[in-house]
Amino acid sequence: MLLISFEAQAELIPDSEILKASKGLEWQRLLHYRKNLFGQSRSALQGPNYFLASDGESNPYSELQASVDNLFEKKPSLQCEYLARTDFIMRTWPVLSKKAIRCEFYEGWKAKLSAKKVSLIFATSYLNNAASSFGHIFLRLENPKNISRGELLDYGVNFSARTENTLGALYALYGLTGYFPGRFAMLPYHQLIKEYTNLEGRDLWEYQLNLTEFEIDRLLKYLLEMEKIYIDYYFLDDNCSFQVMWALQVIRPELNLVHDDEPWMIPLDTIKIAERAHLIESKKYRPSLIREWQTRFQALTPDEKQELHQVIDSVNAKNLSSSPAVIEAAQVYTDLKIDDNLERKKEKSFLLARQRAKLPMTPTLQIPSPLISPEETHDSSSVGLSQGRLDSQSYQSLHLEGAFHAWLSDDTGVSPFSELKLLNFEVRKYPEQLRLEKAVLLKILSSQSIDRFFQPVSWGVEVSYDHYLLARDADRPLAKGQVGYSIDPIQDTRLMGFLYAGLGRNLEQNISGLLGVEVRVLSKLGPHWRLGLIARNEAPSSNSQLMEGMIESTIDLSRQWELRFYHQAQKLYSNTIKTANEKSEDFGVSIYHTFILPGF
Repeated sequence: MLLISFEAQAELIPDSEILKASKGLEWQRLLHYRKNLFGQSRSALQGPNYFLASDGESNPYSELQASVDNLFEKKPSLQCEYLARTDFIMRTWPVLSKKAIRCEFYEGWKAKLSAKKVSLIFATSYLNNAASSFGHIFLRLENPKNISRGELLDYGVNFSARTENTLGALYALYGLTGYFPGRFAMLPYHQLIKEYTNLEGRDLWEYQLNLTEFEIDRLLKYLLEMEKIYIDYYFLDDNCSFQVMWALQVIRPELNLVHDDEPWMIPLDTIKIAERAHLIESKKYRPSLIREWQTRFQALTPDEKQELHQVIDSVNAKNLSSSPAVIEAAQVYTDLKIDDNLERKKEKSFLLARQRAKLPMTPTLQIPSPLISPEETHDSSSVGLSQGRLDSQSYQSLHLEGAFHAWLSDDTGVSPFSELKLLNFEVRKYPEQLRLEKAVLLKILSSQSIDRFFQPVSWGVEVSYDHYLLARDADRPLAKGQVGYSIDPIQDTRLMGFLYAGLGRNLEQNISGLLGVEVRVLSKLGPHWRLGLIARNEAPSSNSQLMEGMIESTIDLSRQWELRFYHQAQKLYSNTIKTANEKSEDFGVSIYHTFILPGF
């Protein structure tokens, strides 16, 4: 038994109570204990001198016993370092509150923040950064006094990897294997706004949570205690979404938001999980700077657009427009445009600001919110069934799509006209054969339209396995990358052109390099109907060319049900390879149901 003595009395806390509390959800979650395959507990927290028991990392009971002993008997000053567990112990055994000490630093810090509300912030996906391909989640601590002074004075709480400027393939490898340490950090909200909406062009959705003042206090104590540690950051599961959801479980233990064995955790799913747990009480849309630019530019008349060209091409005191709309659009463009000459950019900004100050006031620009908010979109994982025909043979298929977004699916909440697939499989049953038909380990398509003002590069990567239509027994492992440009010839339609290169297996089943050209067209024919066309001309070897064409169409039956039609054809032009089918066709229909894995 553990004996706690006070000046006037002695209080006895039985070991059985400590053992029971150490097995409870709140203590297990507070110290991030998770069960391994053998049912043994181990904390995900790492850092020197964090655990008070020698075996505290793997023994919740021992760590709780040492915490009671150290915080309330041997070294009470540690209460101000272990705020969250101190709070837990005093709520579990109120008699110990007599031994509580005052933590002036925490009181002052809490008073300065004066956080009365907390919002869950979702930043839409940013495919030009692998770590942000699925979007990003963080918290905002809201001080009601900042409403009149500017809400950007609030603070954001971000869990992110410390990558030390690691780039390229090593960056992806480290992120997938948990090499990077992940930590919570508190930053001014305006700094996060600048990073996400201005520099990366990502829209933000702010979801205010229905946390009580008591729960917010527990959250602040938890965040301060987490400053002592780090957690191995995995892009797929132990990421920003998982840790923010885990923190909400800590302060409201009855919640069941994430599990120890999550195969992956996607920020867009996080919003849906929070909604289904009835945590969200209101939401707000904050458009990115690129969204503001698009809205301003589209509102200009043809003459104003021409005037804007002149202003942007040569900004000086003599050629500035007298139109407030043109000057404001030029200001946004200048903020967005990357200029190696910082002094020149500052001079342009100053001249435009001075000219705008001379012009009359105009109504505040209203940027329309998307018709569908992220929590209303389809879930990230899906299962599907297909009925099709490959030449003269019929087949049935089972599709399992781990994550995240097919190029013809509804793109609300993700980068438009994009694709991001991870661990997708198709098992196909022919009359006399059952086999793995296709597997996509990773596929990314990032498409941004070029125009008079911006010329972003569209790109893609793919690591996959399938079979040639022309020869059913010829498998086709593939790794390739592609670059090109995209344009929007008409509204809601994008035309993409790519050059690609890679390594794969040709029809002779030899590994060879490949070069090719790909053209894609994606058209949104309505709010629930999309049509896609793909044409490829590939050179799998020096003496052959493979022509491929595909037509796909997707119809949304409901929020989580999707109907897909497809028709694919291949034709080989070769002087040395003779095949039974000069041309082969595959067509069919599929129905998909989306869900959150492992399901909530």
